[in-house]
Amino acid sequence: MVARNCLLGLTIVALLGCDLSRVAPPPEAVFAPDERIDDLVRQARRPVVEMVTERFGTPNRLVAWEALPVDYGVLEGRVVEAYPETDGTCWRLKVELDAVPEFPKDWPAPLLQGVAVAFLSFGGKPVSAGGLVDEGENRVGLTVQRFDPGTGVLELAQRLGSPPSAGDRLRLVGHKLQRGRVAYMRHCVHCHGVAGDGNGPTAPYLNPRPRDYRRGIFKFTSTGPNERPTRDDLKRTIRQGIPGTYMPSFFLLDDGDVEAIVEYVRFLAMRGEFERRLVDELILDYSTEAVAQRVDAGEERSDILDELETFLRDELPETAAFEVERIANAWRRVERPEALVVPKTPRTPDTFESRARGRKLFLSKTLKCVDCHGPTGRGDGPMTEDYQLNTATNEYYPFPGLVDAWGHPIRPRNLTRGIYRGGRRPLDIYRRIYVGIKGTPMPSSAAALNEEQIWDLVNYVLSIPYETADTRRQLDAVAAQLTASEK
Repeated sequence: MVARNCLLGLTIVALLGCDLSRVAPPPEAVFAPDERIDDLVRQARRPVVEMVTERFGTPNRLVAWEALPVDYGVLEGRVVEAYPETDGTCWRLKVELDAVPEFPKDWPAPLLQGVAVAFLSFGGKPVSAGGLVDEGENRVGLTVQRFDPGTGVLELAQRLGSPPSAGDRLRLVGHKLQRGRVAYMRHCVHCHGVAGDGNGPTAPYLNPRPRDYRRGIFKFTSTGPNERPTRDDLKRTIRQGIPGTYMPSFFLLDDGDVEAIVEYVRFLAMRGEFERRLVDELILDYSTEAVAQRVDAGEERSDILDELETFLRDELPETAAFEVERIANAWRRVERPEALVVPKTPRTPDTFESRARGRKLFLSKTLKCVDCHGPTGRGDGPMTEDYQLNTATNEYYPFPGLVDAWGHPIRPRNLTRGIYRGGRRPLDIYRRIYVGIKGTPMPSSAAALNEEQIWDLVNYVLSIPYETADTRRQLDAVAAQLTASEK
């Protein structure tokens, strides 16, 4: 496809009036790998790193992989004039783009630098192989060096073996992802890290920890249990922040930057999911520990490594294709209208009786809300004092209390404060009850409650900040009367 191997680079050089030849260049930015990669034997580790890098690139040279449902940003246009060199090669074109995207005034590099170039026609003839030029000395994987929107002159980072003809169509791929990467590095990286692993330089000092995107798990979404977030979910989180955490509101951020950050976060999440699934395929048989156990059981190490080489050659590419399709389908699915959790029943009027029914559900053994939130909703239930089992190691965590999917200790929400991290609209609370909070012990109640019951629970939860001991007694009395009348 057009962007299957397109590299999106971004290089920024600041001249500070010193002799740069004597200054060591800064280290190349890298994506932090999945923490389990080091558990693999070297022969299994290297192919995973190479495959992930080939398909996603590095922070400074991103790859637009068309198998993924990411809006990388695509511009199309035509060649007006080519400027061949004396040796017949060409690296400057005058082009007319169908549209030119707006970039921030303080954009830190030449416009469109590093964006991939794919020709749809060349020399007046359609180009096959997804638009990548490969005729004689023409280069595959072309990128932009700079573009002047005033003159329409586009300079390529590589030379073409021969110039295109006037009227040839071309496509530029990756400007939105490039913008997202720059905006992310400005506003998000210090908490969420270069790879989106939630391990930026300020992360160790924050509680709760910043989100690790690499599993595709986002706590607060409008979609069903185990589903990814929609683009609108991510936009809302960026715009509104997450109350009660260090995730601030970026309400004043430019719309173009917000949309670009959303695509870049989705890109990081898909990258992390793909990498994790490759590791999952290998770690059971080819971790250092697994190989040692197999050798102890009588297998020859050389035979194991031969088996690994065969798997990497014959099966891993097919496995990778299958896994990326699963990942892509999961992210495509949530953009369909039917993926949204939208109650069919209007909200029950917020009456004292509705709150009483909600409190009865809150205290019930079926939902077990009090196990975490406590009987008065202060987040002090008995589960906050118990030691939890780590299912990955089958050992108990060394500290009491609840733990999220990333292994971080978390506290249940103190509902008396009236601060709801996923939003305070009744619909937001409905979705938290229906879906649960992904990546946490807060479960989905979709199978246990009907819509009217969820609305009763919503009404009660929203009333808790204003509750007193006296109103609790009244609610319990009304709930008892309602139970008696139902018999």
